[in-house]
Amino acid sequence: MLPSTEVPAHLPGEACPGYSPGQFRFKPGCMRAILTLLVGLTLSVTATFAWAADKRVALVIGNSAYRKFPQLPNPRNDAEDVTAALKKIGFEVLGGSDLTRDAVRDSLRQFARAAQDAEAALFYYAGHGLQYRGRNYIVPVDARLQDEFDLEYETVRVDDVVEELNRAAGARILILDACRNLPLATRAKDPFNSTGLAKLSGRGMIVAYATQANQVAFDGTGRNSIFTGAFIQAVQEPGLDAAQMFQRVGMNVDRVTQGRQTPELSLSYPGQFYFNKGETEREAWPRARSSGDPQALRDFIARFPNSFLVDDAKDLIRRLESVAGNEPRRADPDRVVSQQFARKTEEEAPVRSKEDADRLAWERLKDEQRRRAEARAQAEQERIADEARQKKLAEDRAASEARDRQRQAQDARAEEARRLADAKAEEARRLADARAEDARQKKLAEERAATEARERQRLAAEAKAEEARRLADAKRQEQERIAEEARLKKLDQERAVAEAKERQRQIQEAKAEEDRRRIEARRLEAERAAEDARQKKLAEDAAAAEARERQRQIQEARAEDERRQAEARRQEQQRVAEEARQRKLAEEAAAADARERQRLAEAQADEGRRQEIARRAEQDRAAADAQDTQRRQALLQSETPRAGTQLAYAGTSQ
Repeated sequence: MLPSTEVPAHLPGEACPGYSPGQFRFKPGCMRAILTLLVGLTLSVTATFAWAADKRVALVIGNSAYRKFPQLPNPRNDAEDVTAALKKIGFEVLGGSDLTRDAVRDSLRQFARAAQDAEAALFYYAGHGLQYRGRNYIVPVDARLQDEFDLEYETVRVDDVVEELNRAAGARILILDACRNLPLATRAKDPFNSTGLAKLSGRGMIVAYATQANQVAFDGTGRNSIFTGAFIQAVQEPGLDAAQMFQRVGMNVDRVTQGRQTPELSLSYPGQFYFNKGETEREAWPRARSSGDPQALRDFIARFPNSFLVDDAKDLIRRLESVAGNEPRRADPDRVVSQQFARKTEEEAPVRSKEDADRLAWERLKDEQRRRAEARAQAEQERIADEARQKKLAEDRAASEARDRQRQAQDARAEEARRLADAKAEEARRLADARAEDARQKKLAEERAATEARERQRLAAEAKAEEARRLADAKRQEQERIAEEARLKKLDQERAVAEAKERQRQIQEAKAEEDRRRIEARRLEAERAAEDARQKKLAEDAAAAEARERQRQIQEARAEDERRQAEARRQEQQRVAEEARQRKLAEEAAAADARERQRLAEAQADEGRRQEIARRAEQDRAAADAQDTQRRQALLQSETPRAGTQLAYAGTSQ
């Protein structure tokens, strides 16, 4: 879209800067302004047509409604929101939600055609995914997986997607939010029991994972997953190349999950790729500031509401409206535009120097913010590592979790204090910029000095009010954080209950797997016996065929001359040697089978001996119990006559 450009309109005979009545001649200042306007218009048109010539295609798939596996709440919403975000920044988007394997293949075919020689090709997938032997697979909603033999027929290989991405002439981007666990563990040694996805590599590729390789990503609690929500927010910010954009995504995900999920980026693209090639705040601010139009400044605030230049734009709007309110009468719109155009022409050289100063200040500010962020990140990492060591040496898990919660509260307060300190530093910087602006304005017009002084006082008062508002926002954020911690604690408790149920289910499945293995062993033994019989029959057939072949060779040898007889004898010797080798191989195979059968027989004999030992132990225990019972009965019987004898003796004495 071309930027709106106003051309000054004048009536014949009116006072126009650069125009003399009765002459078709421009003054030098007006000529420079018109040339500048024409050059800017030409560059804008060229940039617009270059944007239109770029071919950027994307295939977006989100699978939620699985038929044989647990359904996922977020991927359908993720695909819809990613599609909308990519269309806003110039991508042609294919794909859809809840696709079967045939639908995925059809979408991939369309994507391959569209990606041919494209400036950028992007593939985004959200849903169930798995890895097997280092290869990654995306799972359609109609997939039915029992074992590894179903993979090629029920899923779609990520390698196939990479082949279609390679058709693009420029950036090739692969985004996988598919690192969730797929419950397929039905055997003790299940081929799908690895978690997460395997790491991909390829020249010229930009590969983004929702989490690190062989790890599991979390679903979101709202409309989108944690990774996709951060991606949708970052991809709409203009002026970021791929590395910077995915770095912001990773920082956001790591912050939200408190370090439990860290996205991973594999970047082998040799150039720079910008997702959103729109105008950045750094590019838009000089034009909006020098326009002298309050509406242009309001448009800047609406486009960049989070920019630190919003306060400067509001301040400039108030100045322009104040100057307009002090005018004795409303000027003619065309004449006002003409006067603004003339002032812009006369101040062209100073403005250029101010833009250079702003550019240098901008770069210094970005460097300072980057250094502060790196210092805070390093200090945060050192502090977390030290607390982790102290926690491991000091207390048990319950006390450690309590200290963790206390530490998080302290971190939040410390972070709030740092934010307040940064805000004060930012306020000081804005005041310094305001003083520099006042000095420049004094050089241009001394009569505005008193007005600028009063403006600085007003800015200080507004800064105090803004500080009070930020403190109130900080308290509100602290309350929201406490509520979020309570919700996370509840989720952890529910997860513990689910894990206990899962362990019980795995124990039951292990028992069932043991029974299945015993049945499988018996089946393999029967198959081995059948295979032995088949091999024996094949050997007999081969011997009969060899006998017929020898008869034929003997008959041919008699008909041939002496030279052929020598050749026949040599071939006969080779054949005899080959037969001996084949017989030796057959004997070795038979011996191996005999050893295997002997091993199985010994295993069965061992099992029988163990059962016999257990049975004998049980019999010995029963015999010991019977003997113990007999001894107790004999003891009771011996005690009873003795008591009678004592009573009789007592009667005789009396």
